[in-house]
Amino acid sequence: MRMSIILCAFFLPLSIQANSAGPKSIVEAIFDKSKNTTITSDTNAQAEVNKLVNFNVMAHNALGNKLSTLSKEQVDWFSKTLKEIITKTVYPEAPAFLREVKITYEGIKEKGDKATVNSIVRKRGEETEVSYHLMKFSNTWQVIDISLDGDSWTDSIKDQVINSLNKNGWTGLKDKLSKRLDELNKPQTSSK
Repeated sequence: MRMSIILCAFFLPLSIQANSAGPKSIVEAIFDKSKNTTITSDTNAQAEVNKLVNFNVMAHNALGNKLSTLSKEQVDWFSKTLKEIITKTVYPEAPAFLREVKITYEGIKEKGDKATVNSIVRKRGEETEVSYHLMKFSNTWQVIDISLDGDSWTDSIKDQVINSLNKNGWTGLKDKLSKRLDELNKPQTSSK
């Protein structure tokens, strides 16, 4: 369930004006718009959603102290690939998952250009605390991380990335992510 919540959290509203919406307005609309089944295949809708998530910041944070050891091309490739992996994992799953959840918003903490919107996600008797971390870029709020029960999603990715870079270097990490992306690009067959 935790991975599904992480993945679904990246579906952001298509209809709100990003530069006028506060962080809580964006987060409140995440699940409403994500229930629409057209998000699974509508690339225009996906592009609009992607504008409200800052994948570059996520990628930089996931690379941690290894960021300075990589070339601009490597960092750009990592950011683009991370975005593709996230969106190709999230979009197909969101509508079905969101039909069964109830969200309660627990408050917002806003300080300067950073904000955290806290929520409780309930599904089938399970309860998960989900915090959305946003940052303002040119008067537009964007999601830069999500925490589940206090565990940062970006930190989790960073642990895996750093471990892979330490063991196998850039080539090993690139091969691993390329393989995952290839798996996601293959047509899915249903076992139902």
